[in-house]
Order: sequence, then structure tokens, then C-alpha cells
Amino acid sequence: MTILDDDDESFEAMMLLELESEPVANRVPRQRYRTRPFTGHQMLCDILSGHHERCCHHFRMSATTFIALRDALVERGLISSTRNMSADEQLGIFLYGVGHGVANRILAETFQHFGETISRHFNNVVRGIVRLKDDCIMLPSSNAAVHPRIRDNPNFHPFKNAIGAIDGTHIPVVVRRSKQAPFRCRKGFTSQNMMVGCHLI
Repeated sequence: MTILDDDDESFEAMMLLELESEPVANRVPRQRYRTRPFTGHQMLCDILSGHHERCCHHFRMSATTFIALRDALVERGLISSTRNMSADEQLGIFLYGVGHGVANRILAETFQHFGETISRHFNNVVRGIVRLKDDCIMLPSSNAAVHPRIRDNPNFHPFKNAIGAIDGTHIPVVVRRSKQAPFRCRKGFTSQNMMVGCHLI
């Protein structure tokens, strides 16, 4: 078995070999790290089969959409189940990570796998999602008309002839106490709403 096989077990075996090779005086008593009584796969199945809002809260999409996305990735051979991790769990790790912005170690604890395993499957799903772009994103033709509201407004001049996406996000800011009220966002901190454009010329 190599490390690149589905490797939670191989990592554990390697750690045991390392511990056994150390002098007795330097040994730390061995203790299992992943001790939760249910696996990440069991947690995922419970969420997908539970109340519909749970899936939206955890993975930012409905269970139906989750399954459709999983099927699209599997059918195209972009992800596949391995000996120790189903395609569902791989997608769940990715969506939970990007949906909540959590670190690898939190994903490892949540889904009960080693960090290297989490990282590898997360990156596989990222590559799969990127390869779906040609099927799911259709850019307008080069002669598509620009909406008059954008075409005739000088405020949009920097985006002239641009094709892309615009989105907003709140950036935390420090504001003088007397001026904080208009800057306070719904989450309670002071922020500036930033509009960001990503475009292809």
C-alpha cells in the first residue's frame, strides 16, 4: 500500500512504525486522534436525508442540487469513490470548506480524516468543478447587445466591452464612533460594501 492509496490507514501505520522505532525513553503514550463515534460519511448521509434546511446550512445548496452536482461530476469521471471515501463525502468536504471558509484542520476534524487526505480530495473536486465550466457557463456571443442602462451610464465606463461577473462583499473598517451608524452591517460590525468585477476583455 502506498501513501497515495486512500491513505488514512497508511498514515496511521506509518505513525506506528515511527513510534516503534523511537527509543523507549522518548516515546509518548499512543492515543487515537480521530475518536468521534460516527464517520464523516455517516454525518453526510444524516444531513442529506434530514430536514431540507440542514443541507442548505451545511453545504449552501439543497440535497437535490447536491446529488445532481455529484452525479454530474461522477458521470464525467471528474471524481470517483475510493476505498475509504465516497464521492458524496468528497463533494461534501469541498462544499463545507468553501461555504464556511474553514481551515483544513477543521475539515479533518469534521469529516474524521487526515489533513493530507482532506487536501487531496478537496483539490480533486476543485479541478472537477473547474472542468464543468464549459458545460455550465455560456458566455454571450461577441455581437450581443449591451443593455442601454449600462451602455449609456458613464459610471460603468471602466466595464465597457467587458464580459464577466460582478459581486459585492463587506470589508471590515474602522470608523470614528460618531459616524459608525451608517457603516454598521447586519452582522453588527462596521464595514464598507465593496463591489468587485471580474471580467474578460
